[in-house]
Amino acid sequence: MFTQISLLGKTIPTYSLAAAVGIIAAVFYTKKRVRNEYYIDLDRHLELELVCALAGTAAGAKILYLLIECRHVIADIGEYGLAKAGYSYLAGGFVFYGGLLGCMMAIYFYCRSADVSFSHSLQLVLPAFPLAHAFGRIGCYVTGCCFGKETHGLLHVIYSNSAFAPNSVPLVPVQLIESIYEFALFFVLYADSKHKVPGYVMLSKYAVLYGTGRFVLEFFRGDGYRGYIGLLSVSQVISLACVAAGTVYITYYSKQSVQRNRNA
Repeated sequence: MFTQISLLGKTIPTYSLAAAVGIIAAVFYTKKRVRNEYYIDLDRHLELELVCALAGTAAGAKILYLLIECRHVIADIGEYGLAKAGYSYLAGGFVFYGGLLGCMMAIYFYCRSADVSFSHSLQLVLPAFPLAHAFGRIGCYVTGCCFGKETHGLLHVIYSNSAFAPNSVPLVPVQLIESIYEFALFFVLYADSKHKVPGYVMLSKYAVLYGTGRFVLEFFRGDGYRGYIGLLSVSQVISLACVAAGTVYITYYSKQSVQRNRNA
């Protein structure tokens, strides 16, 4: 695997490049979609909304990571000092669900301050989130972070110089599987966006579909530093909460739609 590549005379971590490509793809998608007549009212808000979304994603992903790793953070600060330990934890380590929550909160508060419909904004920007995430998982696959369990199946990946995954051991390529799943979610949400499905319904569908996929994939993860609550990882517990919340809202929306049709 190529953990680093040389570009214009500089060495760039492959993960950072993949994440950058994901962000560029997400921005390109939203810029193209906002030109649609249905979303043209959001055009003047898009840049600021995207900045808020990126900031919220980074902050949320980092905060949840620090909360999960708080025991290790405190121990390392005591052993290595605040400056050295703090830099180590701030430089690396993000949790996706924290990023998703931070992103949604940032967009919500921007919409409130700018007097813009949050549901309408979700219709536009939500498909961009799994799109960016899909490229990020490709970066994980290349570098070996978020690696899978050891396997003897035909579908596997073997690392030779990863700083994260065990080397010379066949592992389940969970990062690549999740990336493919994320691309599929992008097309599902893109279709919803084109058919003007309400933003809250799109968010609920994403919560159910991603939560279900993530819950299953967590059983095949081999990195044990993600935190556990009983027999389930923190991500699995959050996944179950997302599936439950999304299912409740979709059920409620469906009942409301039936009632409105009866009264029409």
